[in-house]
Order: sequence, then structure tokens, then C-alpha cells
Amino acid sequence: MCTKCVTGCLNCASLDACDTCKPGFDRSADNKTCICSAGTYIVPATETCANCRTGCETCSDGLTCDTCKTRYTKNATDNTCVCNAAEHFIDSAGTCVCMDPYYISGDNCVDCFIECTSCRAANDCTACKGDLTPVAGVCLCQSGQWHDNTTFNCHNCNETLKYCTGCSVAEYCTVCDGTLSRVSENGVCNCQQGYFSDTNDVCQLCGI
Repeated sequence: MCTKCVTGCLNCASLDACDTCKPGFDRSADNKTCICSAGTYIVPATETCANCRTGCETCSDGLTCDTCKTRYTKNATDNTCVCNAAEHFIDSAGTCVCMDPYYISGDNCVDCFIECTSCRAANDCTACKGDLTPVAGVCLCQSGQWHDNTTFNCHNCNETLKYCTGCSVAEYCTVCDGTLSRVSENGVCNCQQGYFSDTNDVCQLCGI
């Protein structure tokens, strides 16, 4: 008399020795039976495997989760798996992604640089705080400006440094207006060599 193989088994020599599993089933640890693959569960009525709910690593039915995938955490109210907000994950079209201003590294959310409001990696900002603009992944002011490390707003160098066209901080000029014969000396725009400052603070060529 022929006896039906165990659930999930396509070919078997006996009830405790399955030779081949049906599609969607995996061999059990003892290689004797077939079990549903990770992320699926057995549907007794059809003896087929169906997908668990989003975020489930293992489940016994289609409504609740036994364990959750990485980036998810168990919702104690209904035993579903939700994105782990405590680890800075949020749901995006059924996938857990890092909320701003964090980026994904492995299975963890890591802080973007302090100037970033959004980034793809530590050195790849896509949006910046204040007046800063992302340039090749770095948050910068426009040329001739410096940024306040508290407000992240940009200010023109010549607001605080007379004749200055390039600076990284408010107190130190690195580039001066060459059209006015000015050069940076210890962070201050002085008349270049061979020039002197007249009573109107205009650089004049020596010997005139």
C-alpha cells in the first residue's frame, strides 16, 4: 500500500526519510523532513508555503511574527514587526531605511556629519543646514564666505574682514582683493610689497 510522504516532501523512501523537497521547502536540520523556507509558513489546507508579513524572520501564520528581521522590532500589541525607531529606522515602501540625518552602514544607522540634514554616507551630504550647499558631498558656503558653526549660516568675508575675498573663519582672511593691491598677512589684508596705504586707506605704489 502506498503511503503519502510528509508535508513538503516530493519524493520519499519512508515517512522519516524525504529524498526531495517540493519547491519553496527546505530540508530540516535532521534531513528527514521538509520545512518552509525562512520568511514563510506552512498553509495546512494546501500544504504550500506562504510569505510571512513584512519584517518577519519566522512566523507560524500570516498574521503574527515569531521573530523579526534585522532593522525590525516586535510590536508587543499585535506581534507584528515594525521598523526599529529606537535605532533610527523608518518605513519606506515596506523597507526599513534610516531616517534623516542618518545613513545606513551595514545594518546600523550612523550619524551624518553635523552640517548635513541628509546624507548617503559619512562624506556624502545631500542636504545641508542653514545656508550651506552640498558640493561633491561636502557642505560649503559660496566662495568669499565663511559659515557660523552654531547657526550654519554663511556670511561674506568682507563683512568682518576689510578687502577680504576668501576666508574660512570670521577672524582670518586667506585671500584679499588683488585688484586693490591687497595681500593677506597674518589673516589681515595689507598693501602688497611695494605699496603703502595712504590716508584714505588706498594702496599706492611707493615712489609716487
